[in-house]
Amino acid sequence: QFMGVPMSLVYDPLMELAGITSVFIKQDVSLFEVFTGCESKSRFHVYAKTQYGYKYLFKCREESSWCERNCFTGNCRPYSIKVKHITAIDQFNGDFAGQETYADFYRNFKCTCFCLQRPNLKAVKSNGDYLGRINFPYTCCDPVYEVCDRSDNVRYIVTADCCQCGLMCRSSYGMCSEVLFDIKKPGQDGKVGTIRKVFSGFVQEMITNADNFELVFPQDATPEDRLMLIGNVLMIDYSFFENKENNANEKGLLDLDI
Repeated sequence: QFMGVPMSLVYDPLMELAGITSVFIKQDVSLFEVFTGCESKSRFHVYAKTQYGYKYLFKCREESSWCERNCFTGNCRPYSIKVKHITAIDQFNGDFAGQETYADFYRNFKCTCFCLQRPNLKAVKSNGDYLGRINFPYTCCDPVYEVCDRSDNVRYIVTADCCQCGLMCRSSYGMCSEVLFDIKKPGQDGKVGTIRKVFSGFVQEMITNADNFELVFPQDATPEDRLMLIGNVLMIDYSFFENKENNANEKGLLDLDI
């Protein structure tokens, strides 16, 4: 059980994603990173919100080299994130390598500069099926992400007000501020879902790069869309919140980005 709630025995996570309204994404705190200042491989835990509480759904682990993590900015950095489904059998299995990979989010190196070589994230299931991609086009102000399906049709637009303190200000006040991204349908103004960076506690926010997010899915999102939106949350974290010592310009917010 997790938080007193029986874990699902369903082995296809898309079936579980179809029946939930939101997820909570928690990033591990790396003590090695805290004490050395070197970027370590990121790990994320995805919990599905149900009417009974939260249910452990995914483990996500970054695969990258030391140079890739420590020598490139968030928008240039290449990586692969392995997504592993947590079932009732292996929910407490500490051996991450013992669990099968369900899907991979991967991003190739991009020498990003303003509108040139914009980063994107692609998703592929373990059987080779292409799930879609997320584009991060150039904008002068508010950041925008395009969430595309397997036919590369834009399903959702994820955007945020660039004047939010948590994006603009890299002081302690800014780090401890929540940040809200709206999920919209292409060509429509009203939001249909949200991504929210939540306050993780003063100590964690000040000395680590570990962040927590809440994702509320659009009601009409397919299971594949929901998995892609989870990937969008991870891409947002790498783009804006991995290097807390950088200012807003270095994070790609003012000139998106160098």
